[in-house]
Amino acid sequence: MSYAEIAAGFLLASLVRSAVVGGLIFVTGLLFVPVHIDHPLFLLVFTVLVAITFSSLGFIAGLWAKNFEQISIIPTFVIMPLSFLGGIFYSSEMLPPIARMIAVYNPVYYMINGMRYGFYGISDVSITVACTIVLILAAVSLGVVWQMLRVGYNLKS
Repeated sequence: MSYAEIAAGFLLASLVRSAVVGGLIFVTGLLFVPVHIDHPLFLLVFTVLVAITFSSLGFIAGLWAKNFEQISIIPTFVIMPLSFLGGIFYSSEMLPPIARMIAVYNPVYYMINGMRYGFYGISDVSITVACTIVLILAAVSLGVVWQMLRVGYNLKS
């Protein structure tokens, strides 16, 4: 099997797992709150793009980590702060100008705004910019996965 096929297999498995978990969470949420999605096709495509990005970043973290404890470093000290600082609970319009300027360097900020646009039709940034940044991040992270597999990073002793 080629490195691309190995990466595709792992990433597709991750996408299926993400779709099942996300779908179950969404259906469970519908039991409590009615939801109207403004742009369902955009939301589906953007969600897959974000899932590819996080799947490949998780693959990179898995190859990087020497032991199980190192895996928890990424969600605890990278993903969680970027999520909270990315505007998941607030609009960036509520931030002071300096914080708003810092927020634009957070890639999760664009992911959150893309999802917000898909659900509600509103976004703090241009949706074209958000899609472009997430697409670039997905392409770069997929490229890193392929390169790590190609050189056998943490695979060969």
